[in-house]
This record gives sequence, C-alpha cells and structure tokens, in this order.
Amino acid sequence: MPVFTALQTHPVLSTLSLPQVLQFLWLSSYLKEDILLCQPVNISVDCAPDILPLSVTSFLSDATSIPLSHIDTCWSALKDDVWLYPMPAEVHQEDEQAFVDHGWARGLCDYHRFLQQIVLGPTTWPYSNISAGRWQFGTLLTTDHVWDSFIILTLLDLHKRNNTCLQVPHTGDQKDRFTAAMAERNLYVIQYGQDGADHFCKKCMRTWEDTDGTMRKCQVIVSDGINMGIPCCGSFRCTDPLTNNRHRFCTEHFWLHGVCAVDGCDNLVVPGTKTCTLQAHSEMERLHNECGKAAFTLKDRLQKHWTTHRTNNATVPEASADAEEDIEDDIETFEVDETGQVRMHMEKHPGSIGVVDDPDECAGRRKQ
Repeated sequence: MPVFTALQTHPVLSTLSLPQVLQFLWLSSYLKEDILLCQPVNISVDCAPDILPLSVTSFLSDATSIPLSHIDTCWSALKDDVWLYPMPAEVHQEDEQAFVDHGWARGLCDYHRFLQQIVLGPTTWPYSNISAGRWQFGTLLTTDHVWDSFIILTLLDLHKRNNTCLQVPHTGDQKDRFTAAMAERNLYVIQYGQDGADHFCKKCMRTWEDTDGTMRKCQVIVSDGINMGIPCCGSFRCTDPLTNNRHRFCTEHFWLHGVCAVDGCDNLVVPGTKTCTLQAHSEMERLHNECGKAAFTLKDRLQKHWTTHRTNNATVPEASADAEEDIEDDIETFEVDETGQVRMHMEKHPGSIGVVDDPDECAGRRKQ
C-alpha cells in the first residue's frame, strides 16, 4: 500500500501526523541490519521480516512518539516501503539525536556515524556523549572482541554444518553466555572427533605394498610434546568445571580446599595455607612457594606474558603477586630424609603425545 494512500485509509496511520510517519520510515531504514540480526537464518534479506525486535519497537515508539501498541501495525503497513527505501547518505540532525537519546541505551546506533567515528576518530563526533560515558561501545579492538569472535564463529560453524540453530541466553554476563554452548561443542568433539581427523591426501599420507603383498600406509603426525589443558578439579577424574580458575576444586568437591594438599594426608589445613599443622607438610608448602617466587621463575613467566600479550605500550608490566599462576610445566615431588629435612625434586613435564594415562600414576600425583 503506497504511503500517502495508507495515511488516508489505514485506521492507525490515519491518526498519525506526516512527520511521525516519515520519521518512522527514516529511522527504520537505518535499522535494517539490527532488524535482520534477530531473525531466523532462513529469512530472506531481500524481504522485510514480519516481526520487529523488541529493542527496535521500543526505540521507534520513543523516538517518534507513536504509541508502542501501534508500532507493529505501522510496521506491517510500511515494511515494504522501508525495505525499498535506500539508506540516506546524510543523517538528519534530529534523527542523529534520536539515536543518542533513545538508541544507545538499547544498543542501537546510526551506522553511518558509528563507522565515521571508528575510521576518522572521535573529533568528528559532534556530541560529547562518548566522553560522558553514554556510548556503550568502544572504538578500540581488544582481546575480548577477538576471543568472542573466535568462539562465536566456531559455534556458528558447528551449528551450520549440523543444520541447527545456536541459542544462547540474552541475559547475564558476556563471559558466561557461551559456556553451555562451548561445553556442548566440546562434547560433540569428544563423541565424533575433530573435523580434520579423517583427512588424508598424497602430501600427508604415503601408501605402499609390503613384501608380503599387504597394502600399508604411513601418515605424518606433528607434535611439539606440549601438554595443553585447562584448569580442572583436583579430585581424581572429576570433569566438573571450576567456578573460578583460582580454585583447586569444583563446587561438589569444594570442601577439599579445607583438607591438606599433601597426597595421602586427610588433616585439616591451617587457615590461610594449603597444608596441615605437620611441620613436614608446611615445609613442603614453603618450598613450593619459594620456588614460585624465585627470580628466574618470575622472569620466565613475565617473559611469556610479554611475548603473548604484546601491546603498543613500551613499558613492561610488573609481575603481580595476585595474578593467576601459569599452569606449571614442572613436576614437583618431596622427600623427607632420615633427619626429618624436606627436600624438593623437580623434573620437566614429559608432555603428551597421545599416550593413555596410567591410572595408578594419576592417582599418585599430589593434589596441589
């Protein structure tokens, strides 16, 4: 239905003023990307969707002073005109202000001005709202953006191949929104293997006929011997996640934080430590802490941090005592001699090349 015809005959549009309808058209045309973002993947981008996201409907209502109950009706009548309406090359100042006043808090913005802000810098923005803290998005690429993008793309790729839809909560902290989806994908990999596990070609696999006529193959496996893992519960074979990487046990086994960390000792710990009142056990903890605070150890950890988190700032950050410790590469064992003196032995972690763990060896590892 043409716009001017709808203004005269439509029961809702006929009650609105011409400036309200025009502003509805303009603002809606700016938000095509936001409207498409919340639609199912099978919706064509060439046709206007039937349903608007709640953030868009509430924004249009506040910006145009059209009652919220009328927004969906206006959209049904004008959506085809909105979709054919080209995005304006210049943004009207009143529309710009509408995004500042009503859109930013909902995560909606004028993409022309947003991209100009990123490319040309903050001096091109005519308002002081960014410095005042009203703009919820930053213009600098951070490691959080890269990490989120990696996770989202990985999850989307999995669901695309399985012809399923990725669903995550719309509430809660960003760091927790993809936890369940990541666990689901990890379980999928455990059950079905990595994507490239079945790959073979003439470059990575050689086939030949043995002297007895048997066909054999040889595939190249590249491994650096590094055992890569994540912080996990110290209870043997427990797969429950940690609520905090600083913890040693999951929620179910959290009470074990109150038990001496020395393997085989069930005594309660001294408050503020990880060991009990036995002198030998407290000496083991002291030696462990002294080794962790050694100058060469801190220097090595700081060098690793500086190598993997290099920034434009030329100042090397100082090591913090509160920072989370790296996953230890060395294996520590303790021995009490005849005189009662505790000695600590260090050996390099052998790494992992796919050898199945020895249950007896795993059970004998110390808890700390």
